[in-house]
Amino acid sequence: MGSSSEVWVIDVNNLLCNIELAFKNRTKPKLFLLDNQIAEHEYQDIKDLINKHWSEIDCLWLEKHFEFINWLTPEAFCYYLPGILSASIKQREPELIVNHSIIQLLDRTLDINSWDEFFEKRFSMLNIEENKVVQEWLLWLSSFNEISISDSSLSRAFDTLDLLINQKAGAN
Repeated sequence: MGSSSEVWVIDVNNLLCNIELAFKNRTKPKLFLLDNQIAEHEYQDIKDLINKHWSEIDCLWLEKHFEFINWLTPEAFCYYLPGILSASIKQREPELIVNHSIIQLLDRTLDINSWDEFFEKRFSMLNIEENKVVQEWLLWLSSFNEISISDSSLSRAFDTLDLLINQKAGAN
């Protein structure tokens, strides 16, 4: 993704537009939560999510409910992912806990045989344009000098998305 001396200039308005365009065909899923993954009190904490469009998520909600991505079905994860990306950009919050969680999910070895089912079921559902816009979001994150996510982790996440994009492109 570049050396630490490089400075990335990201047009955030363009990035937000790209997110909107890439995910415009995603519809709300019928099933949102993994039944066996969530306790009743956790369900009560995030039940308002079901009534929200992905664009209505804000950083305050994300910080309060940062674990919610672990409870979503793969379809719901893909539906709400652009909301996480957009909220962090709009509110200039690169250090959201949920951002770290997404990076951890993407920070993989390039040996696809070692990928776990949780990751595969979610990120394999993203199309080429959606994967590319997540890469743009990673570049936005990398533009912050004082961020606790390492350059190497961001780079591996970027490379993972590259591999997913290449797989999709090869399948077409």
